[in-house]
Amino acid sequence: MTEREIDPKHEMKRGLWWMGGATLAMRLLDVGGSLLVLQFLAPSEVGLAALAWSIAVAMEAFNGLGVGQVVVRQRELSHGELSGLFWFCTLLGVAGVAVAGGVAPLLAVFYADWRLYPMILVSATKLVFVGAALVPLQLLTRDLHFKTAGAVQTLATLGEAVTKVVLVVAGFGAWGLVLANVARGLFLCLALWRLAPFRPALAFPDASTRKAVAFGFRTALASIIYHGYRNLDYLLIGRFLGLRVLGIYQTAFQLGMTPLEIV
Repeated sequence: MTEREIDPKHEMKRGLWWMGGATLAMRLLDVGGSLLVLQFLAPSEVGLAALAWSIAVAMEAFNGLGVGQVVVRQRELSHGELSGLFWFCTLLGVAGVAVAGGVAPLLAVFYADWRLYPMILVSATKLVFVGAALVPLQLLTRDLHFKTAGAVQTLATLGEAVTKVVLVVAGFGAWGLVLANVARGLFLCLALWRLAPFRPALAFPDASTRKAVAFGFRTALASIIYHGYRNLDYLLIGRFLGLRVLGIYQTAFQLGMTPLEIV
């Protein structure tokens, strides 16, 4: 394949259209799915699920430890080096599940609700999927494949919305929301495997991986701090005001913030 001349202004405009359309579609799917299932759920069930996945989302801030920034910035990375980064991110997700398994009992005691223990553990399995998706997704961004990047994220959101509606209507309650959140990561991986060109080789993380992580971690600190701050309100409300209040707060916040997130 020959390199084509790239017009940065044209590619930026095209990327804004594609990613803007994908963002609009994802937010509408999120809100539509949530509105459909609210009539089948009590506020306390919404609050319980929100508390479980908020802990997993806070851990998700450590995804790749800044590797995504390295992939976008350094075009000279070889396929072997990219494969090493892929396996590092995937194994980091597995480590995140192990950490969640260790802290979940403590959190269940802290919130005085042992239903949280399995929910936190299951929610954390999404870390493996988003870890595996990081490198191929960032490669799409680096190579200006905005159409494909938008498509895979929209498909993942659609899969989550359908899973959420089916499970909640089937009577899974809060578990329906938790499993749907995990399904989003699974569908993202499946869409990337089908649409993205990157296929990892069997390569172990090496010195180049450590160098990339050392560089990327500095850029990841801001994301880690933001995700901790962004989910702190859920954790505090769940602890001091209860799951019912948290469920109402989470629903109102999601609906209220959707227009701003689209913009």
